[in-house]
Amino acid sequence: MKIWKITAPNTFVMEDIQLSSNENSVKVKITKAAISSSDLAIFLGKAEVNYPIVPCRIAAGLVSEAPAGSGLKKGERVLLSPYISPEGKNTNDIKYMGMHSNGYLSNYAIVPIENVFQLPEGINDEQAVFAEYIAMGNNAITQLEIESQEYLAIVGANPLGLMLGQLASYYHIIPIIIDKNEDKLALAGSFGISYCINSEKQDPQQKVLEITGGKMADCTIFEGRSGQLPQLAFNLTAQGGRVGIIGYNNSINKLNADIRTILYRQLKVIGINNGYKDFRAAINLLANEVVTIDGIVSGTGEFDTVPEFFKKAVEEGDKNLKLLINC
Repeated sequence: MKIWKITAPNTFVMEDIQLSSNENSVKVKITKAAISSSDLAIFLGKAEVNYPIVPCRIAAGLVSEAPAGSGLKKGERVLLSPYISPEGKNTNDIKYMGMHSNGYLSNYAIVPIENVFQLPEGINDEQAVFAEYIAMGNNAITQLEIESQEYLAIVGANPLGLMLGQLASYYHIIPIIIDKNEDKLALAGSFGISYCINSEKQDPQQKVLEITGGKMADCTIFEGRSGQLPQLAFNLTAQGGRVGIIGYNNSINKLNADIRTILYRQLKVIGINNGYKDFRAAINLLANEVVTIDGIVSGTGEFDTVPEFFKKAVEEGDKNLKLLINC
């Protein structure tokens, strides 16, 4: 079994190890692993992790070996969860593969049964690895109690924001997406999101005021990697509205804002950093074609060229949306 480990900042090492599955685990042939912003931060030494670490929090693959009674068959297509199942019922402190434990950047992986999800026909490997974004977006909509026909401002047109916008439309919520990148906004428009605001060319507050008929957004979701100031989220939200700060990357820079706006407008603010409870629902939403990933995958690298692919990804920065590895 070949694995790629980040042993120190800017340093990858491939290892060949021998592992076997047991009665509580499944051996999976990894076919596609997704690179997250956390993986790039770990590679650059900008995240709080213990080296060495195998990156990539989510992956798709084929069952190679499974214990009897697991319901899994050899050759069956599966999705590997990014979450480490919490002890007991406490889901407020979720841990992640590729950060708190070795991830999936390998040609085979031994995975706990509870982390293996069967994939319905019709979902390909590229689509499958977007389940985490969908799960997190679904969780955000639930936690913020966003209702049909409410206005939802989404700050950030990264993959998470793009999934959120599509989910909002599905639930008959009216999404307004704000970003600095015209290409990302054009992609949002291609997904049927009517209101797309370039914050470098337009005043987001004035535009949201016009779109909502003067009341501002009922709810705003601020994506931690949006490149915008978090104050914008509070400024876009109506009196008595809700704000969600959403993200999972532990390398996000410190976010500062004037909390007086929260007080003056009596805003409800919550943080959302996972979609653990919604992961299975996310797979169903993919199967029902509620969202599309067309245009979100920026590039796919090969397993043998992982170090070079990571270096290129770092150089290109925010130009990329989602990067994958063929394992």
